[in-house]
Amino acid sequence: MTLSNEKWQSKFIKGEGQEVKWEYDENKDKTTRPEWKTKWEAWAKARQAIKDASTEPAKTIKASALATLTGLAKRLAQKQVNNIIEQAKKLAASGTADENTWKETTEAKVDEKMLEVVYGDASGKASFTTGTPNLPGEKTVAACDADGTINGKEPLAYVLLCLAVEAGSATDTIHPDAKASTAVGWTAVNTVLHTQFAAVKGLCPARPKITVSPEAIRQALNAVQSQIRMIGNKGYLGYCATSGCDGSSKNGVCVKYNTKITNIANDFDKLTYVSSMEEAAKLLERRREAA
Repeated sequence: MTLSNEKWQSKFIKGEGQEVKWEYDENKDKTTRPEWKTKWEAWAKARQAIKDASTEPAKTIKASALATLTGLAKRLAQKQVNNIIEQAKKLAASGTADENTWKETTEAKVDEKMLEVVYGDASGKASFTTGTPNLPGEKTVAACDADGTINGKEPLAYVLLCLAVEAGSATDTIHPDAKASTAVGWTAVNTVLHTQFAAVKGLCPARPKITVSPEAIRQALNAVQSQIRMIGNKGYLGYCATSGCDGSSKNGVCVKYNTKITNIANDFDKLTYVSSMEEAAKLLERRREAA
């Protein structure tokens, strides 16, 4: 403000130096320059700050000798100050963006995405881990032969059941990708899903003590995709003898992607456990970039 000309400074004071607010009649610019409205208060406050020589801003300006500049020197100084202000605005905006990124990519947000990966949503987790609510689609083998879609989603927990649970009472001799020491059958799953899911989950290795990275997530997704085989123009994940996934040795212990992955379409990236893992990877990337 101190580098501006007298005409500009006079817009913001009246009488004995009182502040001219935007809505005052003394403000002749409110109708001709409506775009100034959002900045007017800051300009007026800046003018008030240098009005009284006893204020800290006025003392600082006086000590810097800015007020004594004239002509070309004043114009150059004004340009330099404007550049500094613009840089400060950019830094402030960057700081705000980084702060927002930290809020949007917290560990809780990543965990929320991983819950979607495994269970689809909170009610799905409760069903798989406690048995309540009772979601029938998760307790039968039917969706293993239909893209692994239950309640409109494709959770990884159900994929695990499709790859390890045997038909009926688990008396058939089959070749699942992972077989429990005490076989798990779909009859038992239909009765007590959460206890049978715990048995299937126990087939997985213990969680490693490593930091999950975006790269590791994508490597895992690529590994899963590489295991999908095409049979009869449909994608299959797991053991498949013929063309069905019903937990039996004559057909297969698998997931059949009869609409999601075919010879004419590949929606692997749209499967819930895949898309949510990719979103988790992106959150981790954003957090790393903001660090």
